[in-house]
Amino acid sequence: MALNFCVVSIHSCPGEKIGLNKAGGLNIYVTNLVNFLSANHNVYLITKDCDNCDLNFLKSNVKVIHCNPKDYNPKNVLPNFDVIISNYWTSGIFCKLNLSKSNAVKINISHTCLLYTSRDLFSPEALTVARKKIDFVQDGKLILFVGRNDYLKGIDIAIDAFQKIYNEFESITLGIVGGDYGSDSQKIMEKKHSKFLYSKDIKWFGSVPHDELRNYYNASNLVIIPSRSETFGLVCLEALACETPVLFSDTGRMRDFVHIGKTGMISEETNAESFSMNIREFLKNEKTFIFREHYYEKISKFEWTLIFKKLTSQLIK
Repeated sequence: MALNFCVVSIHSCPGEKIGLNKAGGLNIYVTNLVNFLSANHNVYLITKDCDNCDLNFLKSNVKVIHCNPKDYNPKNVLPNFDVIISNYWTSGIFCKLNLSKSNAVKINISHTCLLYTSRDLFSPEALTVARKKIDFVQDGKLILFVGRNDYLKGIDIAIDAFQKIYNEFESITLGIVGGDYGSDSQKIMEKKHSKFLYSKDIKWFGSVPHDELRNYYNASNLVIIPSRSETFGLVCLEALACETPVLFSDTGRMRDFVHIGKTGMISEETNAESFSMNIREFLKNEKTFIFREHYYEKISKFEWTLIFKKLTSQLIK
């Protein structure tokens, strides 16, 4: 039986480029959720106005309503929804103010606690092949950071840690995917470091489509996740699916699916000193990090289709 779903994403529009402004893992989750639901149900997506919005990746039968949350008219004529799914606390408040009179089943997803991955999108590939795909052909070590230019994501920790170990290795690069590249805040950060020698080996890749991220994971020796706060850790999950080791701060769910000492390392302190020490340790012992055949068992339960099937099975009985 086809239901009428309303998916609300007020924090940011899933059509925004990932890694810019507030666009991150939550956007990826909303996109996958909407596409999954629209395969068998009617879906409305209510989301925030944004510049340079591209929703071509959504299925054609998804109806999109862009709005300014502050000026939204709760008297707008909408269909009778069976289920309303709000994502992040901002969407929860929006629904309480504007959709509370609906008789629909209401579900609020707190931030990114339900973020998952797909084996179709993320799988291992030879490092040399992946580096050609991202136009990074130099030899040496590539340490990768993926995320927004946001205090919580720790991009400053990534750069400061790179600075501390830079002179110890003959050829090493810090790659940054996202980082709000091109924004005023990113330009200020780049200028701050430009007077130092290590800045020439910081590679800003900019925003990357989600279906191309695997090339960057596979091109890297190590993915670092210096988040000061994390509810789940999607980058960690995606990197592991590509069999790229990770170094992460002890936050979110990442400890649950990393085999410490084999598929990744944990930094007990979320600062540049601790991360630089661990990067140094990893590069000296890189060959000991081995992905055994059974490693994927820890992360396979987080695949998109499995989670969404569980979600809808509770609603459709």
